[in-house]
Order: sequence, then structure tokens, then C-alpha cells
Amino acid sequence: MSGNKKEEYIDDYEMEEITMNKSLKQSIIRGLKDAKQKKGRFDK
Repeated sequence: MSGNKKEEYIDDYEMEEITMNKSLKQSIIRGLKDAKQKKGRFDK
């Protein structure tokens, strides 16, 4: 790894929990859309 870039991974069990949670998936999708449009507040 170079610089300050930090990489994080989740295991298969955690990914399954995320994909099975409909409201969480919708929230993530909204958040990604807002980030792409630079909407909202993004803390460092």
C-alpha cells in the first residue's frame, strides 16, 4: 500500500447481511448518488 490510502474488506457473511437488508441497500444507493452529485455533508 502506498501513501495514506487505507483499504478495508468485509467477509462473505457481512456482505450477505448487507445484501439481504433492503433498507440498508437503499440507503447506501442514496448515499452514493448524493456523493456523486456532491450533495449533503461529507466529513473527513
